[in-house]
Amino acid sequence: MTTFEALQAGLDTESYDQLVWAPDARGSGCFVVSGAIAYVALSPRLRPPRPRTRLWWIAAVNLIGCVAFGISAVASYWVPDEGSIVNLAATNLFTALGGLCFLVGSLPLLPKQSGHHVAASSPERRLAS
Repeated sequence: MTTFEALQAGLDTESYDQLVWAPDARGSGCFVVSGAIAYVALSPRLRPPRPRTRLWWIAAVNLIGCVAFGISAVASYWVPDEGSIVNLAATNLFTALGGLCFLVGSLPLLPKQSGHHVAASSPERRLAS
């Protein structure tokens, strides 16, 4: 929705910056809801399972990233007319933290490859077969 709004003609610089560069509160809200759903799905009764599984850790880190993006959205919209370096720093910090959490949460999803598996599936090995 905001991409369509940003493409409309006649936006002044401030409106364009608000639509394009500031984190979107609606999108951040959707991130928080999706992160909470994933966490609750893996944590019945809102308590972490014992022992904590790899999937639980991924969901927990992802939820922290979602909340960080939400804080970033709030900080970006709560800027006084004269501007505030504190709000800008908070927006950038929490945006970076959210991205870092998503990166950390995605790393355990990478497939593990052993040396034997890689060699067996290499293109040279398949051509020789």
